[in-house]
Amino acid sequence: MYKIETHLHTAESSPCAKLSAAEMIELYHKAGYKTIIVTDHFIQKYLDGYDSECWQNAVDRFFLGYRNAKEAGDKLGINVILSAEIHLSNVPGDYLLYGITPEILYKYPDICKMTHEEFYRTMHDEDVLVVQAHPRRGGGTYSDFACVDGLEVHNSNPRHDDHNDVTDAQANEYNLYKTAGSDAHRLDDYALSGMESEYEIKTIEDFVELVKSGKGRLIK
Repeated sequence: MYKIETHLHTAESSPCAKLSAAEMIELYHKAGYKTIIVTDHFIQKYLDGYDSECWQNAVDRFFLGYRNAKEAGDKLGINVILSAEIHLSNVPGDYLLYGITPEILYKYPDICKMTHEEFYRTMHDEDVLVVQAHPRRGGGTYSDFACVDGLEVHNSNPRHDDHNDVTDAQANEYNLYKTAGSDAHRLDDYALSGMESEYEIKTIEDFVELVKSGKGRLIK
């Protein structure tokens, strides 16, 4: 079985993360993971800090953590895949975007300001799988289940109570895809969760197919 980390942050692109991309990749290599999906925080205030005048420059700067992780992964034989965890300015919750690319984001400088419905429709038009991250964190429930494809039913971050059992039940009730991830930011967090596959996940297309097939085993 091949281990996949589906939810990971780097210090280069997520201010709340404490480990660099290279440090994360080294740790996951030692932990036996074969594929890492980098999901740094895509938040308007961070992007404004990167470059408030040029959206394309801000997007390019956002992916620095991914680029550094990819460079480190190539040296160690780890597949590193690009993603993002977006927060919409007027919509509660956070959303993992499996299939997002810089080229897609270049087209939507107001993406963080979209309504939930507009955002979901736009992502579907771009063939991006939208999974709500830790939807029950802190006891809340934020999903409009018509505007997500799946739920992160197991989030292992040790500093939060994510009520994973409730999320899993909701995924069953609404027939949504399921993922699991470590939500890794620092040493306390890494390699606590993820997914396993019988075949190697080399691309985002491989991962989306795995999720949709229901054949990926959730690491809990």
